[in-house]
Amino acid sequence: MPLGGRRVRVVEVELSTNCHATEEPEKVATALRNLLPPQLRSGASIEEQVLTGYYGNPIRRMRIRVRGRDAEEVLRHILRSMDDTDREVLFSTLESRFDPRGSRLYLRVGKQDAYLGRIRLYDGSDAVRVVASFAHARNRVDDVRSFLKSLLGESS
Repeated sequence: MPLGGRRVRVVEVELSTNCHATEEPEKVATALRNLLPPQLRSGASIEEQVLTGYYGNPIRRMRIRVRGRDAEEVLRHILRSMDDTDREVLFSTLESRFDPRGSRLYLRVGKQDAYLGRIRLYDGSDAVRVVASFAHARNRVDDVRSFLKSLLGESS
């Protein structure tokens, strides 16, 4: 994990999704909380912002932000909850999911799967967006790859 003597570390994980007028807000909140490790779920605060859709319909943007040591636990939980295939897809597409300038990792997971307690990568529109921010700007993708593997208990 060293990067010029610095250790790659997660400083924040943000989970966000839209709750449409046809969805039950509590179910969407459950989907968000299910992406957290069990010990963090009850204390998670969900921020809501009411937006207006293209046709004037109300849309709630729901977001959970986790910082510090808990952020690393959230990322570890997400990675360990994925099946082997999704982890392989994640690592093979890591370069397109990681922005080295902002040192952020972007994932999308299925909202319906999350509600059911499963964490699966998803490219559709009905997704929960996961953004992990790392401590040092301009981390290299290889350093982040090694860090993610260490969260899984694997060596580089």
